[in-house]
Amino acid sequence: MNEMISSSPEETESLAAQWSAGLDQGIVVLLNGDLGAGKTCFSRGFLSGRGGKPEDVSSPSFALVNEYRTPAGKIYHWDLYRLEAHMDWSVLDLEEHLGDAKAFTLIEWPERHPDLKPTQSHTVHIEAINETQRNIRISENLASWR
Repeated sequence: MNEMISSSPEETESLAAQWSAGLDQGIVVLLNGDLGAGKTCFSRGFLSGRGGKPEDVSSPSFALVNEYRTPAGKIYHWDLYRLEAHMDWSVLDLEEHLGDAKAFTLIEWPERHPDLKPTQSHTVHIEAINETQRNIRISENLASWR
């Protein structure tokens, strides 16, 4: 497990960029944390570390999923916050993205999907320490975040 302290949004982006640069395609990243903790900020850094433009990243809360194309491949960025845990998940193509070996899949609020258990994943938990500092913990290859 990796654990880091970030003192600013810019530092969170930098940490995420450094971490994501060493990952292989096909990885699913489960992003956990309270509202406003920095999940989307971490996603911006992730995209930057894969050669994309961090300014392209916005929270997909209303779009549900955003797709970014980078020199290192596609990145799917899901936000499940507005979805109900009891919904029929088969109406989404999330499962299809989880199996895409030539892409990365970032999922904010993965706990909203009770049956989501990707085999190759990293769980990123972001917790506010105070107004500016965040504790970022990364666990590798977990099938569940609970």
